[in-house]
Amino acid sequence: MTKRKNLIIAIKDFSPPFIASREAARIITQELIKQLSASEDREAFLDFRSIVFVSRSFADEMLDSIEALRERSVRIKVKNANLSICKMLDLVKNKRQKILRRLKTN
Repeated sequence: MTKRKNLIIAIKDFSPPFIASREAARIITQELIKQLSASEDREAFLDFRSIVFVSRSFADEMLDSIEALRERSVRIKVKNANLSICKMLDLVKNKRQKILRRLKTN
């Protein structure tokens, strides 16, 4: 296994600039896991350079993957995401937190 300075997954290498599917998130996650397995890295960056838009379904699936990796002590950070992508990721993340709070109070 090798230790790199930064493990970076360039999303543009796996998807067009407008990402609108859960499948795209699964493909990116598979590549991320493959590269993490070949290294000792416990942190990785998802580089959204050249990506213009992500759908709610992509964001939801990607956040599922990030949470699953976090449970395995892997930290995933987002890099070079435009405002639209940041807002979509935040929107989905906040909705999830709201649902979890409701479930805890019921």
